[in-house]
Formats: sequence, C-alpha cells, structure tokens
Amino acid sequence: MPDRHWLIEAAQRYDCAVHAYVLMTNHVHILVTPQDKAGVSRLMQYMVALCALYQLLDGTSGSIWEGRFKASLIHDEEYLLTCMRYIELNPVRANMVNAPGQYRWSSYRANALGKPNKLITPIHCICVLKTPTSRLAAYQGLVSGAYR
Repeated sequence: MPDRHWLIEAAQRYDCAVHAYVLMTNHVHILVTPQDKAGVSRLMQYMVALCALYQLLDGTSGSIWEGRFKASLIHDEEYLLTCMRYIELNPVRANMVNAPGQYRWSSYRANALGKPNKLITPIHCICVLKTPTSRLAAYQGLVSGAYR
C-alpha cells in the first residue's frame, strides 16, 4: 500500500494542494489542485516510482494498483464535495470499516473531525463557513447522510 508520507513528499515536490485522499490496498483516490497543468501527472509518476522502489526493496513485484491513473477536472463546488465524500467513504463501501473515521489512511479525520494532517489543504467552499466548528459539523453532516 502507498504510504501517506510519500503523498506528502510528492504534493510538496510538485506544488499540489491535497484536499482529500484515501489510500486503499489496491488503489488510491486523491482530490488535488495542482499549481500547473503537469502537477498531477508528476505527482502520480513520483508515487508510482516510490511504490516500485518499495517493492524492489521488499522483494515483491507486480502492479500495486488496478489500472492506470485517471484525472478529471471538477468545476462545480457541489460536485467537488460529492467527490470528496466519495473518496472518504471508499473504505466504508469496501466493508473495511463501519464509519469513515475508523480508517486511518484517509483524510476524513482531518476534514470532518479537525484532526491535524499536514497533507490537507481545506477547500474554499467549506472554508467560507464562519467557524471551524461549523465547517466540521457541515462536512460531517454531508458525509454521514451518505452512509447511514
């Protein structure tokens, strides 16, 4: 499985703001805003290279992800929140946990519970809410309505 520290390093190296992520055993989802149009591709190339190096050192082989990376532009704030929720609920849908806060390899704890995570850059449409408490409550409500 990819390591969160690799994602931190890649995001810093290629100037990408990460808003949400989940690191699954066979794939990853990352919601990211790059500062230039090649940022996401470079970030993913770097992550794949680190995974390949890890496999080499670990004595394993084969693809760690199910397929090639795909990227899509998101222009609408409502769809942005939908994507964010989709990402953070991935472990719940995969029956790995009962609630998203139980999965430690995602951004849910930062985005919904306010736990420190130096990887996460909050998205603007949540930041416009007046207080941190109201931001967390709004996001918790958005996510909990999707899995309960």
